[in-house]
Amino acid sequence: MNLKSAVWFVSAVLVVGCGGGPGGNVDGGHNGDGGTGDGAVMQDGSTPGAVCGDQMLDASEACDGDLVRGATCEAMGFTGGTMRCFPDCRALNLTECTVAPVMETVTPAAPLAIMDNAYDGTIASMTCVDVVVAAGTRGFVNNEAFGVQLAMDHSFVGDLVVKLVAPSGHVSTLMHRPGLVSPADNGDLSGGNNANWASTHPITLARGIGGFMSEALGNNLTTAQAPCRDSADCRFIGVAPVGPDEIEREPVAGTWRVCVGDAGPGDMGTITSVRLDLATTVQPEPLVDGGEVLFTDIADGAFDGTIASMTCRTFNLTGADASLETMSLNAQFAITHPNVGDLVFAVVGPDGAPRALAVRPGVAEAADGSGTSLGAEADLAASPRVSLHLGGTVMYPSAESMGEGIAAGEVVCGPGSSCNFNADSGALTWDPASELLNVMASGTYQLCVGDARTGSVGTFSYGVLGIELQP
Repeated sequence: MNLKSAVWFVSAVLVVGCGGGPGGNVDGGHNGDGGTGDGAVMQDGSTPGAVCGDQMLDASEACDGDLVRGATCEAMGFTGGTMRCFPDCRALNLTECTVAPVMETVTPAAPLAIMDNAYDGTIASMTCVDVVVAAGTRGFVNNEAFGVQLAMDHSFVGDLVVKLVAPSGHVSTLMHRPGLVSPADNGDLSGGNNANWASTHPITLARGIGGFMSEALGNNLTTAQAPCRDSADCRFIGVAPVGPDEIEREPVAGTWRVCVGDAGPGDMGTITSVRLDLATTVQPEPLVDGGEVLFTDIADGAFDGTIASMTCRTFNLTGADASLETMSLNAQFAITHPNVGDLVFAVVGPDGAPRALAVRPGVAEAADGSGTSLGAEADLAASPRVSLHLGGTVMYPSAESMGEGIAAGEVVCGPGSSCNFNADSGALTWDPASELLNVMASGTYQLCVGDARTGSVGTFSYGVLGIELQP
């Protein structure tokens, strides 16, 4: 996957009143369901729709506030924590459950010989010890806090390379030939620190600790001395100047490999035992894709209620783990356009169906998006970008309020105004955007913009799509 991003997600959980979720009538717009509360009975004897946030469970709600239908973190395989509900009552929120760190030790029946002078930069040229984390173990590795402890014997630490291989196949280099400046990760050159590695004094190579870098292992020691045994330093920061560094926040369950390579002749070694240490988190790495510059004109007045009439940008998130579901979606639009009330914003999910994120703010549009009203007259600029949120643990103003109180010629997301809005499906008859939540995240998406009223012309420069995941 190897997708990185700045963290734009917030972990606070808020309980909101009725209509607060995506498509809700947060600001008095046109999408409220008109419900009057669970348990009420209309004059005709019928029961009105569920009201999220009233602390009453309706059959259509997965949960409501603290009411979670008896679900617990422990029952779902976590070690503890508090089960919560999402603010729009659509699903259980697992982000406050907890997972235990992984500490697994493997000791071969006999010391395992390290292949002498075989290292060429590949895992196949290294001697590896497999460490199995049991299937079903909950959690994702914290990519800033993982490492290994190695007990081994070797008479020249400058020969050695240590790598950790995740079950996904991603590799991170924890140490690379201490004392030798290597221009490439290929086993070339000779030299480095000539101290020994003694199995009686295991060395830790890890992220998230202070101290010396792993390339300093054996500094100022002689050929008769060993780090930890003959110095005060037993723990080193597991970061190397060359070699892959790919391990992200990925599932801990599966077979990990601790691999040692020897890139110089004449000094032999053996591995006595390894311990794998993984700090864990309940949430996987968010997926983010974007940045392709489009600078594509948005066809003026062309929107007719179809995706074909919109300008779209494609996002490839097929690399997501197929077992992970979408917890929240954040769509960022870099658009230059006067009169935001002309515009329709949409997402197309992996199923190919269009779903509205914002529909002509300030306009009481028809089911096809038509309507003569100007709506919100504020402008959009390519920077800063407007963000439309779907799901998650924080509620923002409805997209229907975008541009509210901002004069024509002034910019949405300018000083003193919000850049963040909750999705609002407007009057379009498309499927609700909330159907993209709590389903498999992997797939191809599109972000689209349409212009439903002639007279103002704009450009879709680029978009960024971010998806927060949960098991």
